[in-house]
Amino acid sequence: MDVSQKRAGRVATVGVGVLALTLAGCGSDGGDEDAFPSRPIEVVVPFAAGGGTDQIARALAKEAESTCGTSVTIANEEGASGTVGLKRVLGSPPDGYTLAVGTSSQFLATHQGVSDVTPEDMTPLMQFNFDSSVLSVSADSEYQTIEDFLGADTGGLTVATSGTGSIWELSYRGMADAAGITPPTNVPYDGAAPAIVAVLGGEADATSVSGVEALTQIESGELKPLASMSAERLAILPDVPTLKESGVEWESGVWRGLVGPLDMPEEVTQTIIDCFGQAAEADAFTEFMDTQGYEIQIVQGEEFATMLQTDFDSGAKLVSGLG
Repeated sequence: MDVSQKRAGRVATVGVGVLALTLAGCGSDGGDEDAFPSRPIEVVVPFAAGGGTDQIARALAKEAESTCGTSVTIANEEGASGTVGLKRVLGSPPDGYTLAVGTSSQFLATHQGVSDVTPEDMTPLMQFNFDSSVLSVSADSEYQTIEDFLGADTGGLTVATSGTGSIWELSYRGMADAAGITPPTNVPYDGAAPAIVAVLGGEADATSVSGVEALTQIESGELKPLASMSAERLAILPDVPTLKESGVEWESGVWRGLVGPLDMPEEVTQTIIDCFGQAAEADAFTEFMDTQGYEIQIVQGEEFATMLQTDFDSGAKLVSGLG
């Protein structure tokens, strides 16, 4: 399979080649009732309405109605770290009309004994977002660079996160492992917002949350971001170096993507990848993501399947190290 990469502003595309609007089912005018899609597509968001995952999915679905040539509805089915809605979709007929938004948290739930979902239970379609972890400290911290932080007695430091076993705790623990240092102690809070407040109030030395979540305090000068755990510098934080720039080979964050049940027909899978892929590159969607501070990262088909397995295996190793 050919792999192409396209960067325009904040959009990175890896995947299945040239988007084709002429394929059967995407805006087809042939009148074939059996052509896919011939009725609305339901996308299950396995989290509460109004959150980041829900907002992104709704923005994507709105554009997909044009590129897929049918209505695309959103249904919120939350519970068990996003696995309740996901498992309902994975048990649905593999006809392409019931899809789910998959995220990192669903695999972590498996490693933590909450669920049993693995990459082998689904048809990976397309990743459309990746929000990288950013390690930040208070503006008056003695650690003003990532080198300062990594060179300190990290075993005596604390990092505020959105919970024990959360992706943000695993992000900084993976960073410590890659850097060959003792991991700081996790201080769990109920969400990113209180974790940030804890750092500003001197209750923790640093916080590991997404760049989007910390952006307001970074822009106000209250927080100082030391490094992003991304492949390249973030568009929303262009002056913040990546860990890789400091010689630490580690990337981590939250991915969001589209998945379906096993055994979907190849032509249906391809149609979904193509028309949702074009939706993710639509001006209105990229403008929404820009305005909200979300990063667009498109990975499709087999490349997405490989990424899911790598993420699943990496998560298992990190969770097992929590003790």
